[in-house]
Amino acid sequence: GSATTSPTSARLDPVATSREDGPMTPQSRSDRDSAGQQRQLDKIADDLYALRPDAFIAARDEQVALARAEGRPALARDLARLRRPTQSAWLLNLLWRDQSDTVEELLKIGEELRRAHARGSGSDLQKIAARRRDIEAGLLRRLRAIGSGEGVDVTANMSREAEETLTAALANAEVA
Repeated sequence: GSATTSPTSARLDPVATSREDGPMTPQSRSDRDSAGQQRQLDKIADDLYALRPDAFIAARDEQVALARAEGRPALARDLARLRRPTQSAWLLNLLWRDQSDTVEELLKIGEELRRAHARGSGSDLQKIAARRRDIEAGLLRRLRAIGSGEGVDVTANMSREAEETLTAALANAEVA
C-alpha cells in the first residue's frame, strides 16, 4: 500500500487488509477503521483549532457536512462535538505550535519539581522554581507577541488564564 492512500481506498488495498499475524478479522478491521477515524478526527481538529475562534464554527460545520456527504456519520458526530476555543485557549494552541520545545521543557521541569520535592531538596527546589518562573515568563511574553501578531490585544485576564493553564500543565502533564 501507498503511504498516501485515503482511508476509503485503503480498504481496497490488499496490503492494508492483512496483518503480519494473519488476515484481518472483522474486529481487527473495525479497530483499524476506528483508529483511522481517530487519526482523521485528530488531524481535522488540529487544523480547526489553529483557526481564529471567530472562524471556527463555520469551518467545523463545513467539515461536518463533508463527513456526512462522504458517508461517515460517526466522524461527523465527533466533529460536531468540537467546541469553539476561547481566545485564551486559541492563543495557547498557537503558543504550543510556536514554542513546543519550550513548553515540553516546562513540563519536564514539573517532573523535576516533583522529584526534588520528594527528595526534600530545598536548594534544588529553589533552582528549579527559578527556571520555571523564567520559562513561564518567556512563554507569556511570546503569547502576547503572538496575540499582537494576530491582531489580538492580550488582556490581563487572558494572560492570567494562560498562566493558570501552564501551571496546571506543570501539575499534570495530561493537561498539556
